[in-house]
Amino acid sequence: RRLTARPAGETPIFLIASERHADRVHADLAGLDLAGGGPLFEPAGRNTAAAVALATLRTLSEFGDSLVLVVPSDHEIATAGQFWQSIEAGSHTAR
Repeated sequence: RRLTARPAGETPIFLIASERHADRVHADLAGLDLAGGGPLFEPAGRNTAAAVALATLRTLSEFGDSLVLVVPSDHEIATAGQFWQSIEAGSHTAR
């Protein structure tokens, strides 16, 4: 749901998930523009930090010194549009 509220942009979106959820993730992402990003699947759960480290290394190798935002999927975000506006505003400050 959050991704459908995302304005069109050039920032790639990567999602981290377990391989056992691959079919569901691919179905949920069908038709969404991830701007060159996509799902990254963990073959075995090794804690969030390990998955984030691997995703960050991939981002660094493919896109250079870029900002990385990590958002757990179990956090409540009531207004997805406002969430993305906040991300855009914060990214300008972070750069």
